[in-house]
Amino acid sequence: MAQWPLEQNLLDNFTASVANPSHPDGRSVFVLGHGVWNSFVFKETRQWLHQVQDALRPSVPSYFATAPSERFPRLFISPDAQSEAKEELFAQRQNNIALQKFVHHLDPFLASEGYEHLAMYNMTVQDKGMDGTHSSFEATLLKAMMVLNWLDALDVPSHA
Repeated sequence: MAQWPLEQNLLDNFTASVANPSHPDGRSVFVLGHGVWNSFVFKETRQWLHQVQDALRPSVPSYFATAPSERFPRLFISPDAQSEAKEELFAQRQNNIALQKFVHHLDPFLASEGYEHLAMYNMTVQDKGMDGTHSSFEATLLKAMMVLNWLDALDVPSHA
């Protein structure tokens, strides 16, 4: 996904891709990753997530099941720590202090939206990503393994 507000064609493509789960028994999960596009402005992230959820409402009604046991599992991955290679133009507003404050605001909000939160700051704070924003291959691989472990631990309900 991209920066808020999302363009309608992005939302249409997203909802079309999730409207009919490809898994034969209908099991699905939602894993949303967040970048640095909004310079860690919590209000914009909240609006972004609500825009995504509003787009899902007509095509994936089971996403909104009231019983937690019937809901799709949800994981939100917050941004990596920023490294010393960050361009000065962006470093002032996309720095690690802003990221830490952002993540602390995210926790209660994401819990209220039914998401588990994989906060990447602590794992990536000493990473030496080449551009200051994106993590190294090794850190990205570790992040992928964490998501796979989360998936493996799930008891995913069927919504066929």
